[in-house]
Amino acid sequence: MTSPESPKSRDSFGARSTLDVNGKAYEIFRLDAVQGRASTRRRCRSP
Repeated sequence: MTSPESPKSRDSFGARSTLDVNGKAYEIFRLDAVQGRASTRRRCRSP
């Protein structure tokens, strides 16, 4: 979420979305979008 004083954040992972609460819109960054992108780039292996 950004405030009027802060600049817009980069959306490197395509995770930016809008959340509407009681008629007020908030900018959010979805964790599910970040997790999906990270898992396609590298696979974590257990030892």
